[in-house]
Amino acid sequence: MQNRLLAPAVDLRITEVAQTQTLSAAVYEDLTGEEAVIEAESMDEEDEPVETVAPAEGQVFLIANYASDDPKWEPRGNEPDSEASILIAGNEIAEAFSTDDGTMQRGTIVASVPAEASPDSAVLEVETDEAFQSLSLLDGSRVSSDVEHIYGVTGSTVEVVSAEEFEETFKTWVGDDARMAGSVVGGFLTPWMDSSDDGQGWAGTDQVYLAVDVDWAEIDASTADRSSIYLQLPDETTVRPDNSPVDSNFEDDAVFRIPVDTEDVTVVIEPEVEVIGGTSSNVDDWQPVEAELAIHAA
Repeated sequence: MQNRLLAPAVDLRITEVAQTQTLSAAVYEDLTGEEAVIEAESMDEEDEPVETVAPAEGQVFLIANYASDDPKWEPRGNEPDSEASILIAGNEIAEAFSTDDGTMQRGTIVASVPAEASPDSAVLEVETDEAFQSLSLLDGSRVSSDVEHIYGVTGSTVEVVSAEEFEETFKTWVGDDARMAGSVVGGFLTPWMDSSDDGQGWAGTDQVYLAVDVDWAEIDASTADRSSIYLQLPDETTVRPDNSPVDSNFEDDAVFRIPVDTEDVTVVIEPEVEVIGGTSSNVDDWQPVEAELAIHAA
């Protein structure tokens, strides 16, 4: 993981690095897209082509190949754009790529750097939703990250260890039987979630999103589902969802933010329904149902 940079739609690696004192003009032009010439001393003369190109005194040419692919974090389909830039000694010298142009990115970077440059003096920096991360162009290591905590949970899976099933009937306003039923059926972790999926971008320092999938039966149209859902962490902390999944009969996952070092949680659903009709409303509620989830590191 120390040689990777991860973000939504970004799995970036420096695949090869090399240093050289000279480049042939042909290689230099192929890598940089710039013609290698000696500028003419006067306007009446023509620039002269050269056979080899050398960096400034005390410097070397740095050549680095990079590759990036989509890590396919859940949920799919609403990734932010990421911009990758080349920085030398803290100064941006060029843009390398943008995921707006596609998630599969390949390229070669050529730069002139001091012969004794440190790993963090020449980097490929990626900005994603106001978080910055960078890989060294000298050795491929990750030298900085505003979201370093995500690397402990990226790729983790969520297992439903046990899940109680709820099923009860109740009387509607007109006296018919109606049914409420459901259970926790799955979940996933993700460091970043779009607002359209009830997230707020990056989950926050030392936090990650846990999305809980609940299979919940629809109830009678004349009733209002007043059920609630929350998490109990091992330290007995209660975590409420960032969204209101009950409003959609749990068609939307319940989205929680939990500490990145969480290994297991208890999901608690408190079923409650309000029967609406006439001048009064009757409320039916039942004992909570629980599910145990385990989080397995990649």
